[in-house]
Amino acid sequence: MAVADTLPGVTAAGASDVMAKDSSPPGSPPSHPLPLHVSSPEEPPAASTPKEYLVDVANMLKAFIGLNVMYTSYAFSKAGLIRGIVGLLIVTYLTEHCCLLLIDVKNGLPASALHRRRMNAAAAADAAAGGSTATVGAESMDDPHGEGGGYTYADIAGAVLGPAGDAFVSASLVLTQFGYCVGYLIFMSQTVHDLVASAGSPVWAYVLVPLPLLAGLSLLRSIRSLGPFSMLANLALMAGVVAVIVYIGDHFRWAPSHPSLASLPLFFGQMTAAIEGIGLVVPVESSMRRPSEFAGVLRSALAVLTVVLAVVGVLGFVTFGEDTRSIILLNMKGSALVSIVKIVLVVGILFTYPLQLVPVIQALETWMESDSPFEPLSPNSSSTSPAESPRQTSITAEELEEEGLGGSRGLNGQPGGEYAAPTGGAPLPAAASSLATLGGAENSGRPGVFVSDARRVLGRFLIVAGTAVVAMLAGASFGLFQSLVGSLGAATLAYTVPSMLHLKLYGNTLPWHVRIKDYAILAFGLGGAVLGTTVTVWEIARIHSGAAVPQ
Repeated sequence: MAVADTLPGVTAAGASDVMAKDSSPPGSPPSHPLPLHVSSPEEPPAASTPKEYLVDVANMLKAFIGLNVMYTSYAFSKAGLIRGIVGLLIVTYLTEHCCLLLIDVKNGLPASALHRRRMNAAAAADAAAGGSTATVGAESMDDPHGEGGGYTYADIAGAVLGPAGDAFVSASLVLTQFGYCVGYLIFMSQTVHDLVASAGSPVWAYVLVPLPLLAGLSLLRSIRSLGPFSMLANLALMAGVVAVIVYIGDHFRWAPSHPSLASLPLFFGQMTAAIEGIGLVVPVESSMRRPSEFAGVLRSALAVLTVVLAVVGVLGFVTFGEDTRSIILLNMKGSALVSIVKIVLVVGILFTYPLQLVPVIQALETWMESDSPFEPLSPNSSSTSPAESPRQTSITAEELEEEGLGGSRGLNGQPGGEYAAPTGGAPLPAAASSLATLGGAENSGRPGVFVSDARRVLGRFLIVAGTAVVAMLAGASFGLFQSLVGSLGAATLAYTVPSMLHLKLYGNTLPWHVRIKDYAILAFGLGGAVLGTTVTVWEIARIHSGAAVPQ
């Protein structure tokens, strides 16, 4: 099957761009074996210096590491020691492979297919705005490696699967990000409840404590002022990891439990949420000065992540066994230093919450501005009013880095949120400016500190209230909720969609064993999502019926 036949609206002329990149005969897959070796015509000839390579690895690592470190021990308590280690390695390998699949799909697409999406989006916005945006689309056509070249996961899905693919990936990213914000509230409520040692108050009541401040922060027109708090959150996370290792070293004992196989789907959801960071893979790769080194950078970052998760997860699990809490810090008592780490981490998360909420706000406000409530969430629907353009997590991350916020996936419970971006490399997408300025059409003259449009204010209040309601309903166990987020959203984004895109783009031109492998990953993602969601929902329902809460 020719590449042109697999893409909605892509002609044979457009597909010829692919052949220029590869010497394979027409209609055949790329000549390089997977994992691919990415190259760029403008790539610097010399290899990266050690410093440059470490910077790329650090940027990639920020896309994956976050609060996941704090619940890995609990995930191991649902799998057991051996199954947990094997499962961690499997999930890490599949994550690495599917990230490379996504980049392979991006590089296999005709440049005209992705540019056409930008042009169509700009034309639609131009029609709605009265003719002020068309030039942006034209510029992106002329400069594929400049601002117009900062493509996203949703762009690639839309180019391969059409508008439905774009809408599905965008919605999945938004819902997953919403879930991570809910996880933040659960984490804060459980940690504060533990700090004050209030046995008489329900944990859910502590969800309400930060709501007034979070509602106010959600109305900020500019989030630059939150940069120091994002840095604080990252430092607190590092301190938390060190505190966990030191505490376990002082209280180490060999007491692993032996969970049943029935709880293994919970491990799948939690570990998938812990390692999911695919929303940032495309912009990180695109921004690298030497994209051919992407595979090595990705593997290095995932290797570091795997070691950190394995060390904290195994040590915490074998020390606390079946008493392992969903947040490992809750197992640590009687230390003023641990209490300080908890407080700093809660404060950091409190001010990181609005950063992670940005993609959800953008999606809602774009939907509010659209002519039809059923219009798909197009990541590039507007260029003149960027805040009205829903951006997936990757664009959020790029803008935060561009504004010097040092953002990261940071304190995600996944994925995706993911707020990290590479330093240097190709220019980042112009539409990413939505992150520094969230006021939409109000951004004229000298805008105030907060948005004032009544619809936007109400919409943002409702989003914050929605995360609080979900946190109170499903937040009896932070670990179970993270499993739900991982099974429902992260598994789809990390496994199912990349394999589907790879099969759709290359089709029968792939060798039979590669097709079988892609179908196997697709089945694994779908099966894990269904099974993990079912078991997690059943566990949550059981807790609400009066069963013991796995704190």
